[in-house]
Amino acid sequence: MVITVTDTVKEHLNNFCFIAVCILIIFPSHASEWRVQPRIDFTEIFTDNVELVPGNADNSFVSLLSPGINIFYQSGGANLELDYAYTQTLYTHDHDLDDNYNSLTSSGSIDLWPDGLAFDFSASIRNVSQNTARNSLADLVSADTVEYKNYRAGFSYKAESSSFKIDSKISFILDEAEDEVGDRDGYNAYIKSESGSNSRYVFWNLDSQYTDYENNERKGRFYTADATIGYITNWKLNPFIRFYEEDTSGNLRDSKIQGTSSIGAGIRWLASEHLILDVAYNSVDEKSDAQGKVSDKQDDYVSGSINWQPSARTDFFAKYYQRFFGDAYQFNYRHRTKRLTTTFSYNEALDLFDRLELVPVNVQDVWCITGAAVEVGNCIFAPDESIDLTNFTFAGFYSDLELQESNSFNLNQTFNLTSTLALSRMTYQLSLRKSKRENLELEDYDTYDFASFSITRLMSRTTELNLKFSFNKNSLDQNNPLTFEQMDYYRLYNINWKRQLNRTLSVTFSTQHLNRNSNRFGYSYKENRASMQIIKEF
Repeated sequence: MVITVTDTVKEHLNNFCFIAVCILIIFPSHASEWRVQPRIDFTEIFTDNVELVPGNADNSFVSLLSPGINIFYQSGGANLELDYAYTQTLYTHDHDLDDNYNSLTSSGSIDLWPDGLAFDFSASIRNVSQNTARNSLADLVSADTVEYKNYRAGFSYKAESSSFKIDSKISFILDEAEDEVGDRDGYNAYIKSESGSNSRYVFWNLDSQYTDYENNERKGRFYTADATIGYITNWKLNPFIRFYEEDTSGNLRDSKIQGTSSIGAGIRWLASEHLILDVAYNSVDEKSDAQGKVSDKQDDYVSGSINWQPSARTDFFAKYYQRFFGDAYQFNYRHRTKRLTTTFSYNEALDLFDRLELVPVNVQDVWCITGAAVEVGNCIFAPDESIDLTNFTFAGFYSDLELQESNSFNLNQTFNLTSTLALSRMTYQLSLRKSKRENLELEDYDTYDFASFSITRLMSRTTELNLKFSFNKNSLDQNNPLTFEQMDYYRLYNINWKRQLNRTLSVTFSTQHLNRNSNRFGYSYKENRASMQIIKEF
């Protein structure tokens, strides 16, 4: 019998969960709180295009019966929150689509030592899109989702004093997908430390992480370490030394991925009590050849950062440096007033074995009637030599994008902005997100843009009205010479009216309009939904 790493991780996770439950059970009952809330959720949905096709749409009533339970526990040294639901779907137009689904969100922690050592665990079961190119907004009604399970368990240590701060964690990870795309197991560890306000002679800052993933016979590892140590003078200018190290390894299909190492000297300027500016000149290790977007000589560079905290309600941090793929940026901003809260951030992170690798398949050349619109009825796909193309013009290539296992490193660049204005009876929320996923081996990339705006009006103590508009733009398979880029636009309009009938019973009426436009044939459609949801808690 062969014991794999996945089996080992599963065994450890099962042991961790068993230990966690035992500790929660035997934990002292004084000063603790238990809350167990069973419920049943019944939703009836009418859709005029259940199969999401351009024409000849089928209507259907879709029934969702979903019993569930919410568990909450908290004491002086432990906490647990769990929400589980089992959903059965029924379709009037085609009972072959009837199916059942699981969903779970849970997290908890147990203090193991008074000075900051804790055991943390979490688990989730989600139903995610089977293929984001076919339907990025897939849900249980469209019936094109797959079950994705995520498990985390590990230990964390946090300590803070006037002299130093430490935040560290190691997590064992297991991800499993129903279609086996995105399966991975391994662990992630990080440590962050910085000097405190009471440091008199030396200041420092350390940010390091290590990740090790495995998928069947494929393995990938990467780590980063960014450390600064300096001397505190009697002036506002303090010298420091910066060290940066980054590397990747494994047996992936990567030939353009390589780490980088540099050491530099810089100056920290204490411009004011709450404004710190760092500038450093970094000398890159030239013994190793660069790959990908970095120049062959690995040129030296200047890095910098700004840390500004003008008040207890406002924080701003920005940083520029270089990594093995080129220029790298990071920033975070938070501002809060009595009614308005605004946050935005930008981060760059490596990942591998995810569920976002889209590969073109069935590539065909397309010829369309000269001067006519590029539509299915005006075009010929993959014509053979017997077809006369005198009155046709080459329009490009057509292909399907198929989800496949990712066996190379990818870079995720993500920008998020959220602004919420909360008035006495009205709440306005604006959300913007832009993410770019680049395959660092092939150097092709996908971008996902999202924007939403919602208005929530409290009509009475028991009645709430919500209006929401959201927009998604997906640009898939860019910079690929084999096929043209797929452009998808999703426009979603929602109106929800919720009434709390009593303490345990609520009803929600909703209408929704979805308009999808795509430059791929057969992917443009419209759908309207009307639904009623009843939730009874016990």
